[in-house]
Amino acid sequence: MKQVNQLKNFIRRQISTRASLRVVRDATWSMRAKRDHAAVLAIGKKLNLQPLLIKNFSMSDTKSHNTLFILGSGSSINELTDSNFEEIRDHISVGINVWVAHDFIPDVYSLESRSLPITPLEYEQNLYRGEKLNRDLVVTSRPKFLILRPSAPSIAEQFVPIPEALRDRAFLYGRVNLPEVDKNLAASEVERCLNRFLRKDSNRYVLPDNGASVIRLIFLGLKLGFEKIVLLGIDLNQNPYFWFHPDWLRKRPELAVLFPRTSGVPHETTQTQAKPRERRPYNTSEVIRHLDEALKRSHNSRLFTGSSSSALASFLPLYSWRS
Repeated sequence: MKQVNQLKNFIRRQISTRASLRVVRDATWSMRAKRDHAAVLAIGKKLNLQPLLIKNFSMSDTKSHNTLFILGSGSSINELTDSNFEEIRDHISVGINVWVAHDFIPDVYSLESRSLPITPLEYEQNLYRGEKLNRDLVVTSRPKFLILRPSAPSIAEQFVPIPEALRDRAFLYGRVNLPEVDKNLAASEVERCLNRFLRKDSNRYVLPDNGASVIRLIFLGLKLGFEKIVLLGIDLNQNPYFWFHPDWLRKRPELAVLFPRTSGVPHETTQTQAKPRERRPYNTSEVIRHLDEALKRSHNSRLFTGSSSSALASFLPLYSWRS
């Protein structure tokens, strides 16, 4: 057994350190994507959720796919003005996870389901998010929902409850992490994966990932042809979530209890993670930087950050608001 493990580790090192073995990395990614593709279909059938057919998906039934705003939970959200939100409303926006608690209703909600076993806090978080989605204003606005499939087995309690009137606007999808390579190959590998994903129509229910919603949404936005993708509240620093602002603590005090964050700790997606269910090969900031560099070299699309207080402002250009 020891010799077998040593051989496996040797093979992994060779695959991750040799540029010439990109074909092996591609084949491994495709194999995992097919497996996730099948899981999406199985879980969707079991729970009556339609799979996300990426190439035919539209984030909005009425707006052009030119500018996409991705709305995260960072404290820089509190810098946005009413005028900024009016501009966001004129374009397409997608809110990640706890964005359901914000008053602004995006065109799309991106939701992550829970792995088993579900903790009591996670169960309460799902119920709370379901209650916020069931507001009359949300239901009448008819947003769409992108739902990341959970690890098998799947049960309804793993998911944020979607209002019955909006179930036909919910789409289930899968994920496969970018191939893990040595740091000196990471930039070229991310660029290769981006170009391959944009070029191919296969693995139609699966998005490239790095254990972070924002990465999946960037890939999806690029696949759908957005020319500008603006990251708002994607701060990736040690600042608190937007609901820890005094105004939010007065208005929605339950948020700080349900969705806590330890002060002064780096954002979790900037940390690599080796656990099988939470695997994150790269620092998410690095992946965004590599994507930005790749787009500059050979694509018309561009990434922007919405705030100078975001860690991404060190390499992404600031979005120019119209007022």
